[in-house]
Amino acid sequence: MDILSRVEDGDNTIDLKKVLNECIERLVAPSYFSNSALSYGEYMSTLGYYIHSKARDIILEVIRKMDEYFFNLKGRSQFYYCKGYRKRQIITIFGEIIYYRHEYVEKDSRKPFIYVDEKLGLHRKQRYDPCICALIYERYGYINSMIKVGKDIGCNIDTPFDLNKDRLIKAIPRQTVWKILHRFRRIDEPTVLKKDTPEILYVMADEKFIASQYNQKEDLMVKEAIVHEGIETREVSINDETGEVFIRNSLINPRRIICFKDEDIYETVNDYINKAYDTERIKKLYLMGDGGSWIAQGKGILSSYSYPVKCGLDRYHLSIAINTITRDEEEKRLLYSCAIGNKRKSFDSLIDKIIEKDQERSETIKDKAAYIRNHFKEIRIGCAVEQAVSHDLSSQFASVPKAYSRKWLPFYLNLRQNYLNGYDLRISYLAALDKTKGNAQGNRVSLEEHLITSFFDSQIKEETYTLSKKPTISIFKHYS
Repeated sequence: MDILSRVEDGDNTIDLKKVLNECIERLVAPSYFSNSALSYGEYMSTLGYYIHSKARDIILEVIRKMDEYFFNLKGRSQFYYCKGYRKRQIITIFGEIIYYRHEYVEKDSRKPFIYVDEKLGLHRKQRYDPCICALIYERYGYINSMIKVGKDIGCNIDTPFDLNKDRLIKAIPRQTVWKILHRFRRIDEPTVLKKDTPEILYVMADEKFIASQYNQKEDLMVKEAIVHEGIETREVSINDETGEVFIRNSLINPRRIICFKDEDIYETVNDYINKAYDTERIKKLYLMGDGGSWIAQGKGILSSYSYPVKCGLDRYHLSIAINTITRDEEEKRLLYSCAIGNKRKSFDSLIDKIIEKDQERSETIKDKAAYIRNHFKEIRIGCAVEQAVSHDLSSQFASVPKAYSRKWLPFYLNLRQNYLNGYDLRISYLAALDKTKGNAQGNRVSLEEHLITSFFDSQIKEETYTLSKKPTISIFKHYS
């Protein structure tokens, strides 16, 4: 609080304060009465500018103190000599700031060292601060346009609500958003061992073809598997007039695993199951999908000495096949009943009658009937994989006419997977920045070690500065 109390108003802040007071006068004084939301919006916009301006003043004062303390640190000159006092310009979530700090050179290694930039986690040639970068990474998890992300974040930097006509000028360029997103090729999130392990585990799998670039117009095959512990039904609402209860089904503890064509999705699923569950307690695993050959191959890969794997056909695809065979509602009902009840003879007899009645479509009917016969024993359990793929992949990668390259599609899939699995993408991006320490892009960053975030709730008691024996500076913070 000492620094906050000594921050003086700059010229810009004083001007904003004057304009803000005028806005307040118009709102408070009865003589200026008008039913205008525009006046209120002008007040909120100016207030946002004023608050952000004060925040920038505080940030500059903190940086000045940091640089001053290190420059005057006893023993600093033994390991670092000052190279100069230079300017840096960065854009924060409160707006653009320009600050000066000392640059040093390490005496033994001759490497450059800038204490302020290192302590704040600011990498070289980084125009936007880590907080804005983390916001971009988080926002792209559910917005499939870099231009939209740049506008959404850039227009809210100087104030949360801006009425100035030139606010779109502050939008972050698409190329800048691209560079920020592609600082890492992949961020691997940690898998935590669950407290309870169910006796039955379910794995749903399906694929989606995504338009590609530079790939001879061939779509890219993306596979998705969802590991969950079952389905729970919960009441959503009740119709007051009719008393009808609306319910919603949801998966229990779902984990989405999205892989590109070249990756073995079942090895990744196996790895997750072994890390998240006590496999000794699992008695059965159901593998469900549309009956494709690559899905059936997972039976052998996922099988374990402690539990068998049984396949299940998605009832959605069963309904599609039956609807293709016939349009008669009674015949549909009978075919569905025979398939679910495993009545093969009755099913075959009914198919023969349908073919005899509709000779022109006999080949199509035989083909769909063969599809159902091949999965007769697997039609037992409902499966929501089609809805999941539509929500997880189609909405993000196929809802607009876009195409992706083989090089960068795995990155977008990894980001989307982390978002769908509920990870805090802001903290993940900041942790990845710390872990790579500004290395060149193309890194695969693993956050398998547990991220300790409890310091966010701690209060700093004191801060001491200690010079280590090695030619580096160690900063120790003591938290309650």
